[in-house]
Parts: sequence; structure tokens; C-alpha cells
Amino acid sequence: MKRVRIPRWSPSLSTDSWNVDPLVPAPTGLYQYIQALDSWVKGTPCEDPTIGGLITVCGFGDAARRDFSAGRGALWGLVPPIDALQIREVDLSPVGLRALTLPLTLRGRHALHHFAPEQTHGQPPILVDLEYLCGLALASLERGGDEPGSSARRRLEILLVALEARTNPGSLDNPENERMNIPMRKNKGVSPGVVSEQRDRLLDIAEPLTTEELIKKRSREARRRGSFRRAMVGVFLLPMLVALYFSLPMPGGGLASAGSYSSMPLFALVRLPGQIKVRVHASWFSLPDEERNIAMLVLWDELVDETEDGGLELTVADHVNETRGGVVAGKVWWRSR
Repeated sequence: MKRVRIPRWSPSLSTDSWNVDPLVPAPTGLYQYIQALDSWVKGTPCEDPTIGGLITVCGFGDAARRDFSAGRGALWGLVPPIDALQIREVDLSPVGLRALTLPLTLRGRHALHHFAPEQTHGQPPILVDLEYLCGLALASLERGGDEPGSSARRRLEILLVALEARTNPGSLDNPENERMNIPMRKNKGVSPGVVSEQRDRLLDIAEPLTTEELIKKRSREARRRGSFRRAMVGVFLLPMLVALYFSLPMPGGGLASAGSYSSMPLFALVRLPGQIKVRVHASWFSLPDEERNIAMLVLWDELVDETEDGGLELTVADHVNETRGGVVAGKVWWRSR
């Protein structure tokens, strides 16, 4: 078997050499996406919020879940960093290839969102590598008898069109593509949106855009990136909101309301520094002294535990807000009438 050398790519290449979207982190190795999908099929949170957001953006459904669950075991033989050469040598079964289409789709979409369409030095090698790997997997699925129109093949075909629109608008600005024969590369039959994008890129090289053409082009690009950016903002914002919910004090310091205490029939509770005033229904004061004393001490103990203030003073008033008694330092007192 003739080997095709696929240059390995490192995220560090994106920091200086390429135009990138600063809101989207650089793509990682293929194995990280496999691990994230493991969590996804199990219904557990994804450790990487960016990849978790990508799974949501890609809209994987039941078919994707079945494809990955059925073939995940076949991917255990892949050793990071996973590249096209290793996948060719492992010779994955059709079931494993269908599972591979999911992490490959995630990494491809991630790279397309991270790198801006307009580049000054051709397109990043990772896009060419992904296109090669995508074409290789699609060709292998066809040879393995995967039915045309299957969810796995559609996944790859859509990604392949998007990648080719970047890497092969007509080798005018990307001579790197001349190095290899990309499997399944198509020069015809692409979608109107891709044809329009290719035309835009050629116009950038051949002649300046008119104002109207420039506005239309920027609008298309903004729409393409808008949904992904909104998803990424949501992914990063949600954990922050959850953290704030648990870290910020709730109204009343997060303590219980008057109706939450069962030792006394309270209908009002006012918290002050070092002191809590409560109002009790009038009928409660007709109870025997001993029973009322026990109830007040029970309430005082509860409030001391909540506030962690052993010197807390409890004042008890009746329905007309007249002070009738209280607890200080664990001792009950009553006001004579």
C-alpha cells in the first residue's frame, strides 16, 4: 500500500500564522472528540465545554448516537495522535468507520469555525488534513457497502463540501493542495452556497468587490458564524451563571422563611445583626408556660445553628407587635403584664 504523508498539525500553529476567530478555541486532537462523545452517549457532562457546545450545534440525533455506540469499541485501537496514516493501517470495519464520522465531523466543524475563511498564506494544513481524512473515510464506507444516503455518509459528504470550499476554491491561493490526491474530492455538484463562496474568494483575487457584493458576502459569513458563536457564548456563560447562583447570597442570607419553622406558629420574622424578632399568633400565648418555654428554646437553637451566632437574641412579639418575651444566652424571659 502506497503511503501518503499527511503533515501533522499543532494548535500552536494557529496563534501567529492564521486569521482566527478569537471567540472559538483552537481545535484539539481527534481523540478528545471521541472522549467527549463517550460522555455524550452516556448522558454525562462533557469535560470540555467547547466540544460539548459543538455537539449541540451539530444537532446529532438518535442515528448519530446509534452509530457511535455501535462502533465505539472499534476506535479503542487508535492511539493519539490519530492521523490518516494510522486509520489506513488499522483498516476500520464499516461499523468503526460510522462511529469515526462523529468525532471527525466535530473536529472539522471546530476547525472551520476557528479559522477565518480569509487567510493571507493559503489555508491551514489542518483543513487539508481533515479533508483527506474525510474523503478517506467516505471512500472506505463505500467500499465497505455502506448504503448511499446513510446518516454516516451524509455526515461526511456535508463536511467534505464545506472543507473543499475552503481548501480547493481552485488552487489559486493554496498550492499545498497539489501535493496529494484528496479522496472523493468533487469539483462539480456542490451546493449553491459553496459555489457562491468560491466565487467570492476568486473575486478577492481577481478584482475588487463592489460595495453591494461586499455587503452580501459579509452578511453570509456573519450568518454562518452567528449560530455557532451564540452557542459558544451560551456554553461558557451557563457554568458562570450556575457558579454565581451557588456563590452569591440569597435574599435573607439563604435562611428559611417564617413559615418554615414548626416549633412555633410564626407569621413574621425579621433578621437584624445579632437579633431576630418573630411575631406569633395570639392563641399560642394561651399555652402553658412550660410548653411555650420549650418551644422558644427549640426555635432559638434552630436560629443559632443557622446563623452560627451563639450570642443571638430572640425576641417574641404577639399579633399586634407587642413584645412578650424572648431568649438570651439560652435563657427564656417573659415580660410581666
